[in-house]
Amino acid sequence: MLLTLVVMQQTYQTELKPLPYLTFLDKIYYCAYLITFALFALFVWATNLFATAERLGASEEYMAALRIRVNKADIWFQAIGIIFVLIGSAVAWISS
Repeated sequence: MLLTLVVMQQTYQTELKPLPYLTFLDKIYYCAYLITFALFALFVWATNLFATAERLGASEEYMAALRIRVNKADIWFQAIGIIFVLIGSAVAWISS
């Protein structure tokens, strides 16, 4: 996803003449970069939890509870990510 964002941003920037300031799209892309890095951190956290549990020989009940915990964190992240994009877009629009 990060590579896609970088390519998309570079593609649109080649269509414009060089500007000395950030455009609205640049600010949106920076919000997307932050969310992408946070998604990566969420992935690493969840993978570490599951790997540690498996290495320690956790029971099926514990693994099921762990899946529920990770799914809840994922749902919260998605909600916060949407709110972040909406607020970031509004702030970027107002400041542009």
